[in-house]
Amino acid sequence: MIDIPSSGSPDPADDSSGQGSGNGQNNSGGEIGKSDIAKIPTNTELEAPDAAKFFVDGSLSKKKMTVHFEKVEGAADYIIQWKKATAKKWNYARCGNKNTFVIRGLERGTLVHLRIASYAYGRRGPWSQTARFWFESVKASVFRKGRKLTVVFGSVSKATGYQLLLADNRQMDGYRIRSVRNRKKIVLNNLKKSRKYYIRWRPYRSYKGKKYLGLLSKVKKI
Repeated sequence: MIDIPSSGSPDPADDSSGQGSGNGQNNSGGEIGKSDIAKIPTNTELEAPDAAKFFVDGSLSKKKMTVHFEKVEGAADYIIQWKKATAKKWNYARCGNKNTFVIRGLERGTLVHLRIASYAYGRRGPWSQTARFWFESVKASVFRKGRKLTVVFGSVSKATGYQLLLADNRQMDGYRIRSVRNRKKIVLNNLKKSRKYYIRWRPYRSYKGKKYLGLLSKVKKI
């Protein structure tokens, strides 16, 4: 588990370089900092985790965001680098051989930047691209009649739009995404009448030209 600090200073510079400092806490309670990361030699044979496949869910009331990512072949551990979008310092943590980690203490509406690197045999692989998330969720009303699916989203302050993920399995493998901007309804008309589907949804927000994805809902069978 990782606790987010309550303070941070403005960072007008682009964060793609991954510079910064800060302490994180891994699942066993140990801490690592920027100086510790700098001492770890790199391993060019390890691949970077695919940031496009990161997603988050969690609980606003518990101030908890869970980050999910796909494992990298050959990795024995993963190093997390994250911060608030408005903060200058990065936080670091190692999450072991798991493909999830939890950030606690977030306030609703917080924008988060994060990157992940794989780790094996004392060496670190390259950092992933920066993923951007929004600690916000949305309720929705779901209606299905035959081949038609209608999803109506509730109002969320500062939301730019909403996304619907659709799959034919509960694990959401091979899902399709439908997005709307400045609207609160998605209608699909081409479902197979006798097939069961599974859906999840989330809000998203545009901030300084970048898209921040919100918390995914629980899986719903339709």
